[in-house]
Amino acid sequence: MDSVFTARNKYLTLLLARGAGIPVPDTVLTECLPAAYRVAKSWGDVVLKPILGSRGVGSVRFSDADLAFSAMRMLKRWMQPLMVQRYIEKPGRDIRAFVVGGEVVAAMYRYAPPGSWKTNIAQGGRGAPCALSGELEEVALRAAEALRLDYAGVDIAEGPEGPLLLEVNATADFEELMKVTGVNIPRRIVGRLVERIKR
Repeated sequence: MDSVFTARNKYLTLLLARGAGIPVPDTVLTECLPAAYRVAKSWGDVVLKPILGSRGVGSVRFSDADLAFSAMRMLKRWMQPLMVQRYIEKPGRDIRAFVVGGEVVAAMYRYAPPGSWKTNIAQGGRGAPCALSGELEEVALRAAEALRLDYAGVDIAEGPEGPLLLEVNATADFEELMKVTGVNIPRRIVGRLVERIKR
C-alpha cells in the first residue's frame, strides 16, 4: 500500500527513479517563490505541476517566466508547494507502458490533440499501438521496480537525448490501452495476484 501512496506523489516518484539511475526531466520542488521564478527564467520553457493528481489536471506549461510567476504566486496563496519541471521537447506524443509482474504487457503512443501539448487521453489525447524498444522497455520495468509496484502505468517521453520517465501511475486508467492493443489488462493483473497467492 505504501508503494501506491508513493506513486501518487509526482516529485517523490521522480526522486526514487533518479536514485535508481532512471533518467528523469529536470525538476525542482520549492516553497520559495523567488527560487521558483529563477528556475523558470533559467529554463525558459517549463511546466508547473501539482504534486498530487492525474490525467493532466492542473499541469500548465509556460514559456514566459513572468506569466509562470503569476501562476506560482496564486499557488502560494493556496499554500501549495511549487513543482517546476523543464519542458521536454518530444514528437507530439509520449508513451504509456503497462507493467505487470516485471513484464511490459501492453504499450501505446499517446498523441496530443491539435493545438495542445498534453497527451493524456482524458485531455483529448489519442492512443496508437507502440512496440517498445529495449531502452524504453528498460525504463518502464526499472520504474515499476524502483517504486516496488506489482503493476503500474508508466509514462515515458522520447526526449532529444533519449527516453525520460515522466510519471508512474499505480492506479492508471487502461481503457484506451486495452482498446488500442487488445490486451486484457485486468486479467493480467488478476493472474499476477493469483501467482503471488500460490507462492
